[in-house]
Amino acid sequence: MTCQEALRTLFADPATLLTRDGVYQALDRAYPQRPWKRSTIYLHLRFFSINNPQRKHHADTEGKCFLFWDGNDGYRKWVPESDGTWELREGVLFRVGDNGAATAAVASEASEDATVSGLISLSIERDLEDSLAQNLAMLQPGLNLYRDGDVDGRQLDTAAVGIIDLLTLDKNGDFVVIELKAGKAADSVCGQILGYISWVRKELAGQKKVRGIIVASDFTERLRYAAEAVGGLSLIRYGVRFNFTDVTSGDPNSGSQA
Repeated sequence: MTCQEALRTLFADPATLLTRDGVYQALDRAYPQRPWKRSTIYLHLRFFSINNPQRKHHADTEGKCFLFWDGNDGYRKWVPESDGTWELREGVLFRVGDNGAATAAVASEASEDATVSGLISLSIERDLEDSLAQNLAMLQPGLNLYRDGDVDGRQLDTAAVGIIDLLTLDKNGDFVVIELKAGKAADSVCGQILGYISWVRKELAGQKKVRGIIVASDFTERLRYAAEAVGGLSLIRYGVRFNFTDVTSGDPNSGSQA
């Protein structure tokens, strides 16, 4: 039985309302061997709750949700007739009314008052993530995205220290935490990724090793020194190549590269 199936069974009765700790206790009673980590159960609760905005980090759950989040720490079975219908559209959660009109349930990351530079940074980070998630070997041979049942290591919400951009496993089966930064990375990123590494060691790794990689276009001198002192932390620089094509001439070869 998968974690998802166990949760479906647990919440078969719409009247069942449980906190996260209540879910842990109920599953411990039903499955004394504890086949799922606490972090796995919690991620399932978030990503399979139809109205939880955090499921945008796992859009592949769209159409598979069966839980409803009470906005605090409670979960129950989703009843569309009374709870309404919710949809993810380009990373934003919408509640769909009876007339088909959609209302955003959470503000878009690209809000109207966002600066142009902020939007560009967000776009670059997403492009980096898309490229690496599809071909992690570009970064280091042997890397594979972490998976645990229905949950994978892309935008992994730890619920404690933040969201890990990419959690992967190397060719030896050890964990590699990857943090992506658009532009130049500052020394503050070191503290951020160390928090992720510590969480993975405590919640997931067991006897496996955990290391980190920061990917950015460049790194401050302070970050370089910090990474050297920490150990087990690599800094990898990405490059961007722009292609320019003169569409007015109709000649696809009239452009240039920079």
